[in-house]
Amino acid sequence: MKQPRLMRTSLVLFFVAVWCVASAPDVNAEQLPPFGELPSLGKQWKLHDRGNAFKFHWVVLTNAETADVLSFASYKLELKPGKKQNLIYLADTAHEIFPGGQPVWPSGGVQGFSIFPIRNAVVKLEFRDQTGRRDQEALEYTFIRVQEQKHGTNQMAHGYAVAFDDVAVFIQHTSIKPITPELVNDTAIKLLEIHYRRVPASKPESRSTP
Repeated sequence: MKQPRLMRTSLVLFFVAVWCVASAPDVNAEQLPPFGELPSLGKQWKLHDRGNAFKFHWVVLTNAETADVLSFASYKLELKPGKKQNLIYLADTAHEIFPGGQPVWPSGGVQGFSIFPIRNAVVKLEFRDQTGRRDQEALEYTFIRVQEQKHGTNQMAHGYAVAFDDVAVFIQHTSIKPITPELVNDTAIKLLEIHYRRVPASKPESRSTP
């Protein structure tokens, strides 16, 4: 009669161990203050730049195979108690902080190019956590960056801006080739999973059935 109880105990310990491993921070992942751990990507993504200026922190990765750029930025929102960030107000910042995928702050601004917005809308990103399937609003944007003096140097960018309580995070994929939103979409979902695994008491704005 003791064997079933022993098996149940072993199973409980196994699932606790699995949860602890899944919840533990990845020591190889880049850190983006004030958000924290970024998703681990493939080995082809190499650190290109990290820094901070004014209220922003950023991390920029470059793909060693394609030369594509994946850029992250984060800063603390100044919100009144009980207020939520209206994501559409992040649109101007989203289109300005990573011209060509590189942070705008060290250079003080990049001249000689124009931005042509294609998509700029608040959408819901679906993800899973330990309670089931959830969704959270994010600002989704797409634009073309056109060099005014150099032909053939246009770039395409897909990105998301997400508000985690009082922290805003921007994720942008930039390339000289036509690209789809899949990479940056997957990365944004991983950010959501990391956040709600780390802060399980926080609740996204809405939740669907498991």
